[in-house]
Amino acid sequence: MSEKPTRPLHLDELLTQLKPREPLKSADELPLQISMIVAAIEMPQVDLAIESINDKEKGQTYELKLSVHGAALGVHALPPVIETRKFEPDKDIQQRQKEWPEFDGYLPDHLPFRPVPKHLPSELVVPPRIKSTFLPDRLKDIHQATTIFSPDNRYTFNDTAFPWCTVGRVDTPGGQASGVMVGPRHMLTCSHAIQWLPGNTAGWVKFTPAYFDGSAPFGIAWGTMIYWEELKVFGPTINRTEGQHDYVAVVLDRRIGDLTGWMGSRSWSDDWDGEPYWRHIGYYT
Repeated sequence: MSEKPTRPLHLDELLTQLKPREPLKSADELPLQISMIVAAIEMPQVDLAIESINDKEKGQTYELKLSVHGAALGVHALPPVIETRKFEPDKDIQQRQKEWPEFDGYLPDHLPFRPVPKHLPSELVVPPRIKSTFLPDRLKDIHQATTIFSPDNRYTFNDTAFPWCTVGRVDTPGGQASGVMVGPRHMLTCSHAIQWLPGNTAGWVKFTPAYFDGSAPFGIAWGTMIYWEELKVFGPTINRTEGQHDYVAVVLDRRIGDLTGWMGSRSWSDDWDGEPYWRHIGYYT
């Protein structure tokens, strides 16, 4: 018989057993990579200008200005479509977890650790101006993809400590979603956010860890492969069966997890059903 995975921690256990810590080393030598897709009539040539911006509270910041010569002005440039594959494991998942340490979470030495994220500073709080409209009545087993179930005690934060920096914004042709790093190059997100195309392909995926208000503190990464499990979910409504399989693993074009760390992944135990372990973290519009 396979061993049952160790159960998650309740919040009081989390706060007791896991203590916050500051970074163990500097991240000064780690590069920040931000990329963009550009249409061009020839191999582009890039000029770089750097302008200093003084921020009394946060220190020195800079604006990087790129001038691209040879770009095809007025021409849309989109990333190529992504290959997709159905996830069909050839070994037991729990056995795989024992063989590959990457299934465990990873906290880099250059990041602080905070079990609970700090609330957003009051000076950055922006009240919502657009309220969501109510959908008409629908079948009991059908939910909107963005359903939030009561009680709703969410709050906004922009904490870039681990593990909150492993969560980021996912952009696709269909809109925005939330994602989380579960390996050095593997990001987990919802299936209904993906633009599913014919021929086992999908539209582009961009991941920005710890995205906040236009800021990309760890840079960005692009999806190169998508693994789906059992079925593809299209949304915007999801039935019970679709809800059980509404996730995909996106392989990114670089090891951005070396900067952010990653949550890791574990097998599920039915003993955890209905327990108050879980916390909802992500982005909403």
